[in-house]
Amino acid sequence: MPTAAGLELVRAMLRDSGAWCRLETEGAFAVHVGWDQYLYIGSNLPCEAALARTRSLGLFPERLDASPYEFAPDDPLRVQRPSDADFWARLHWTVSAHRATFLEETYAANASRWHRLTRDNIEAVRSQLTPRAHLAVWPDLLTDVDAAVASLPDEGLVEVI
Repeated sequence: MPTAAGLELVRAMLRDSGAWCRLETEGAFAVHVGWDQYLYIGSNLPCEAALARTRSLGLFPERLDASPYEFAPDDPLRVQRPSDADFWARLHWTVSAHRATFLEETYAANASRWHRLTRDNIEAVRSQLTPRAHLAVWPDLLTDVDAAVASLPDEGLVEVI
């Protein structure tokens, strides 16, 4: 049975009140609320009655193998490294070669800032970053809409900025 605190956390996440977390009992039950307010519920037991009740309420449950918010620190696609001197040297080279122009700074659960980088402003941007923020480097935006749409995959999720 969920606790009152757990229910209030899920309500706050669904209302986009700034709260975000993963509620889990390892190997038994999990509730994740995504940035898009999608609710992911997992259980180690069959939940046919819960699925039927959800459908009767007019919602559309969908079976997934795993939540997209499942914690996976060993995922080879998730490369984490410190923003040390080597990182900044590589970023300077990448920006100079016009291979990246945006730095995404995530300083709280769902809060982020985007910085357009040039060779002249990298150090100014660096000096304004929030301590311990997660950083992601992104390529320049496509300005040709037809080319951008043509480059989208036929299946799967994509992130569009």
